Order: sequence, then C-alpha cells, then structure tokens
Amino acid sequence: MEQRIKQAVDKFAAGLANEIVAVIYEDLIEDLQTQRATNKNIVPTNGKRNGKTTRRNGKSTRKNAKKVSAKNGNAAKRTPAQLERIATRALANITKKPGQGIEAIAKTLKLDTKELSVPVRKLIADKAVRSKGDRRATTYFPKGKGRKTAAKKTATKSK
Repeated sequence: MEQRIKQAVDKFAAGLANEIVAVIYEDLIEDLQTQRATNKNIVPTNGKRNGKTTRRNGKSTRKNAKKVSAKNGNAAKRTPAQLERIATRALANITKKPGQGIEAIAKTLKLDTKELSVPVRKLIADKAVRSKGDRRATTYFPKGKGRKTAAKKTATKSK
C-alpha cells in the first residue's frame, strides 16, 4: 500500500514538473515570436504578464492574447491586418470627432472597448493620436490638432 502511494505521488510530481516546463517553454516561444514581430527587447516579467496569467485546462494563457471574434464566436488571435483595419477606422473616427473617450469611439464603430484598446495603443505609439486624461476619463485627439496647430494658423493669418 505504501509503495503504491509513493508511486502515485512520484507520478504526480513528474507530471507537474513536465507541465511547468511546457508552460515555460510556450511562454518563451511566444515572447521570442513577439520580439521578432516587433523588433523590441523582451523585458523579464518573473513569469507573469502584467499580472494577467491564468490557467485554463492545465494550460497557461494570457487573458488578452486571444479575443472572441464577434462574428463567429470562436476564440482567435487577431491578425496584424485586422488590427490595422480597426486602427484605421478608429483614427478616422478620432479625426472626425476629437475629444471622445474609448467608449464613445467603440460605440460609433460598433465594437467592444476591449477590441479597440490594442489598435488605439498602437495609434498612440505611432504618434498618430495623442491622449489626454487617465483611465476612463481619457480622451483622444488626432496628432497635430490642438494648441500648436491653432498657434500656427493664427500666426499665418496675422502675416
């Protein structure tokens, strides 16, 4: 009896160790692919990704890595082309109606705010859009609009 219990514990420990190695390996591969795609250095995160690492069915996943497609309901990662299409639509909306929050932009584009957050962050990183405010009070403006452009226009008119 004692021998069988010891074998069961050893088998469980070996399986757990294999699962941990597999999760670390998957995360390493994902980080390397992300680095290659963005040409940026990987920052060590001590095994966590912004505090949002979860476990589902024995596999480690990032909550925001996979999005539920609104059209077919299947979990799928968005392609760069899809992200670019959404970013283009968002930029057009921000240019047309500056000063809106993410909720208003998402409502106009008929998207969920979660689907819009990555494309808007990319627009900010590309300096096509600037933001003002924090958290839910954040508003977005097209780059080049605002005080600097207004100052240039008044200087041009006065000449």
